[in-house]
Amino acid sequence: MGDTKMKKQKNVDSAKVAAPTDVAKAKKVEKPKAPEKQPLAPKKTPGKTRVVHILSDTNVGGAGKYLITYLKNYDRERYDCIVILPQNSKLSAEAAACGVQIIEAEGIADKSFSRHGVMSLCKILFKLKPDIIHTHSTLSGRIAGKIATTAKMVYTRHSVFPPDEYLTRGWGYKLNKWLNKYAADGIIAVCEAAKQNLILTGVEPEQIKVIYNGVEPLEVKGNDDKLDFCTKYGLNPEVPIAAIAARLTLVKGQRYIVEAAKMLKSNDVPIQVVIAGTGDEEKNLKLWAKNLGVLNKNVFFVGFLDDVTLLMNAMDIQLNASFGTEAASLALMEGMSLGKPAVVSNFGGNPEIITNGINGYVVPQKDSHSMAAAMEKLLKDDKGLKNNCINTYKKRFTAKKMVTEMEKYYENIMQK
Repeated sequence: MGDTKMKKQKNVDSAKVAAPTDVAKAKKVEKPKAPEKQPLAPKKTPGKTRVVHILSDTNVGGAGKYLITYLKNYDRERYDCIVILPQNSKLSAEAAACGVQIIEAEGIADKSFSRHGVMSLCKILFKLKPDIIHTHSTLSGRIAGKIATTAKMVYTRHSVFPPDEYLTRGWGYKLNKWLNKYAADGIIAVCEAAKQNLILTGVEPEQIKVIYNGVEPLEVKGNDDKLDFCTKYGLNPEVPIAAIAARLTLVKGQRYIVEAAKMLKSNDVPIQVVIAGTGDEEKNLKLWAKNLGVLNKNVFFVGFLDDVTLLMNAMDIQLNASFGTEAASLALMEGMSLGKPAVVSNFGGNPEIITNGINGYVVPQKDSHSMAAAMEKLLKDDKGLKNNCINTYKKRFTAKKMVTEMEKYYENIMQK
């Protein structure tokens, strides 16, 4: 009896000693299961064309906004859309809110091409069996689509910039020409300048369709909202505002806008220039404005704005001074939806969006004097430019027009 008690006591003691190990084992055994993933390849709906969009950007730029505009407006009775994005893309939540399936792929984050990205996409696309693959800024997507599917391949050229010299002559030119024939059944250029950019690198004109970007109209805000915006950023609501919302980087040309503001200040022209955005040139631009004596006097840096609606409502003139990269500016179109004329450089697609003397003024790139003169001219007399802006927007740059033209292009591609 006593021995039995002693054995029981030993067992209890040993259990106490072994408890941490047992708990660890128990934890290992009872590890919660990972949540079930959404099926990778939902069944295709009879009568619908399955379109898979692939975007490699992790941040929300022009291509991302373009895609969101499409997803909000596409014909759901005729098309079944799925979106492939890089892991941890900032676009994922907004795209998912449009009611489409989002699939994350490895190896494509902010890369046009990678072997890992091609392999990852091949596995996904093989299971999805799309009818059309529409890529944005990703060569990996086009190559994977040709390898793993029989889908029609479409890609959009969202930008305009001086092409690398090796792509404009010799073997680089020939290779790019062959690659675009092999990996693209159709190409959408968001402006004529983007089309010409592609042609310079060997792409055949017959492959390219120009479909301008389109945007939803911005909400019209009241005077109280404008007053709140001005108060927040130290602006005088009684003084006209000219503004630019763009990355603070060299090729966006904000330096020339700051110089134009200095000229207007020296000529006693009442105007406030608002520069919205962040980027690698922020420190240099602020220092330049300070050296010119305009920082926080008639030039104001307001940082990155999640929503530019209030800025667009508050401003009287929109500015764009790009000289190295610009296609069909979404910001210019959004401004036009509110009747805001613009002063823009003659680079890229700007002259296609703004018609000189109709809905704004086009000036030579890197020309502060011409920009200042055009801004002053607009302040003195807009000559009906505000109404022209709204009419131009409704006729050429609505989201509905863009999406309708895209889907007509899809139909043509499917019939090839």
